[in-house]
Amino acid sequence: MWFVMGCGGQPSPVAKSEPAPASKPAEPALPDDVQAGAASLLGSETTVLVFGDLAKTGKQQFLAANVVPKTPKNNLPGTIVTRAVIAENQDGQWAEIFRCDEHLKNAKGYLGLTPLSSVTGWRIQYEQDPVKGLQLYFTPLKGTDDDAHVLPIGVRWNPKTKRYLNKPDYLIIATNVPLTSVADSGGLDRLKRLFAHYRDLTEKLDNGTASKIGMPNFKDYDVWHADYLDRLLENNEDVRRSYADLVLPGDVISRLYEQVTATDERLVHAWVGHVARDQARHLGGARRVR
Repeated sequence: MWFVMGCGGQPSPVAKSEPAPASKPAEPALPDDVQAGAASLLGSETTVLVFGDLAKTGKQQFLAANVVPKTPKNNLPGTIVTRAVIAENQDGQWAEIFRCDEHLKNAKGYLGLTPLSSVTGWRIQYEQDPVKGLQLYFTPLKGTDDDAHVLPIGVRWNPKTKRYLNKPDYLIIATNVPLTSVADSGGLDRLKRLFAHYRDLTEKLDNGTASKIGMPNFKDYDVWHADYLDRLLENNEDVRRSYADLVLPGDVISRLYEQVTATDERLVHAWVGHVARDQARHLGGARRVR
């Protein structure tokens, strides 16, 4: 606050104006060859989202996409694309090294965790790590309220394979084979030794150093075998009943038993016993056929 006082003909002091805030630096202009390369891969309706040394390899790359414009009907949050590519400048020519369309794929084929069914739209997020380079997250969209519960698929440059890959942090092995917990000789311990072998597997190079050729370095892993899956289903009745085509015979018998009145209890016991014996006989025959 200013207080101005004076007398006679002396001029009043003039308030100094505040300095103008510094303007935001302008984004680098998009080179013509980058825009032309993006258009050759995705057509004229292409937006270059980011370009530069994206993988921190010293080579120029760009990420471009067919972005779905925002409309009253398309009010999904984030950047929605139908297709996206990452291209790299190789000897003066832009070469595609990663593509997102109905699936996610690199030069070697489809990436893991990609949905089996074709995807028509993706939510794309990306960030630039000063060390690891470009990191992307693709979320497949179904166009329903379930989209909020779909986990994104992380993709980043792998300097060893020199490709964009997705590497999960955790590995879950699920099987309907029963595994025992007998020390050393049980299935769980044998699988644990097998996992450790392939996790730490290396090969000796010509220069005398060792190169890791086994599985990625997961943060942790777990085995969901038959007995463990049975316990999960026994404790989660809603899950069992959500899949009518996979419902267990025991669930059907239990449900029918609940609907019968107490006066018919003796008859029900006899009927359930008959069904159980008949089922055991059929299962035993099936095992012999195998």
